[in-house]
Amino acid sequence: NLSKLIQTMQVQWLMLLLATPIAGQKMKCVQTDDGTGEGTDCPTNSYQKCSQPVFAEYTGMPEGIKYKCGRCSEDTDGKTCKTCTASAEGPCNKPDQEIGEPFGCFAWSWGEESGKWEQSKEASKCYRLKSTGIKCNKPGTNAESKDSYTPTAGGCGPCAQTAEKEGQKCAECEMNNCNNAAYD
Repeated sequence: NLSKLIQTMQVQWLMLLLATPIAGQKMKCVQTDDGTGEGTDCPTNSYQKCSQPVFAEYTGMPEGIKYKCGRCSEDTDGKTCKTCTASAEGPCNKPDQEIGEPFGCFAWSWGEESGKWEQSKEASKCYRLKSTGIKCNKPGTNAESKDSYTPTAGGCGPCAQTAEKEGQKCAECEMNNCNNAAYD
């Protein structure tokens, strides 16, 4: 039993040694606002993690989250930010999704005075992955009250609720700026 305990402890120490960077060895992380460029050495060898923003379909990259050395903050980790284990060989936080061309959609809001849905004057800028198609939404023909349609981020993306689409309270279209009232 004692020899088995010693053997287990030796394996644990070996694993710890392999996981610990050599003194003076700096980890590499991408350290730019937009994720472009190669990984560069972190300022000190105390960094063991890199982090990067998490792209959200139709809304894009989150504000204030950068590609950097160090972990994400507790309130953003796994939501708008992603942490990975740093390496001296190369960055673990390179962009891992191909972003497509932005497109436009119009936002819709309920007009308290008019008692009907009103379109924004300017189109919102919508963001997508290269593999994702263009999609906008707007109030459907049966969206007759403030609570009948759920507006999404600037009219970008699909209807927020399947039931609204099925009940014609929300309509979707698949072209740039296609949810413009002028197209009705």
